[in-house]
Amino acid sequence: METFVVRVWKPGAEDRPEGLRGTATHLGSGVSVVYTEPEALIRFLAGEQQGLRTTTDPLDVKQR
Repeated sequence: METFVVRVWKPGAEDRPEGLRGTATHLGSGVSVVYTEPEALIRFLAGEQQGLRTTTDPLDVKQR
């Protein structure tokens, strides 16, 4: 079993009104991704990290 912490937020009125944004972290490896579309989150959770912006440094992940 894999364990993730996923943060999700909807853009505010000043941003694009549609879609989801957020961060996800794989707890076993510490690898994180910042995503701007649901498909990117699904790829990360499925282990398909190629083409995604990932980081192992939690300071790189900015929270709103």
